[in-house]
Amino acid sequence: MLALSRGEGQSIIIDGHIEIKIVKWTRSSVRLAIQAPRDVSIDRDEVWRRMHPGAKSPLEEVELSRALRDACNSNGLPHDRDVSVNQSMPGHSSTGHITEPGCTANGSHSSAHASPTAHLNGQSANGAGHIK
Repeated sequence: MLALSRGEGQSIIIDGHIEIKIVKWTRSSVRLAIQAPRDVSIDRDEVWRRMHPGAKSPLEEVELSRALRDACNSNGLPHDRDVSVNQSMPGHSSTGHITEPGCTANGSHSSAHASPTAHLNGQSANGAGHIK
């Protein structure tokens, strides 16, 4: 996650077409102005979670992807490709399934996991980033 410091009246630009501006800053809150194309969905976290019960937010998916990448790093496995999250794991409607084609290892895996599981070409890692 990128963390930036901005003051009142300052902005950040995302991908050249989304602007987030700090309009007002108080001790307990920050008021943001967001300018984005109409096809970009913008929701408060609590609203998004009500609309998508049980789903992982994009930030949670990124954190899970990073845990997988860290597991590859700590176990000396190659990791030359980006990690992607696939929410359609058979039999696990709200758990994440991560595939990392560049993270290779030998061994067997089990596909029956209650927690989000990352499959690494024959091995699996749980959401905490531990390779089994």
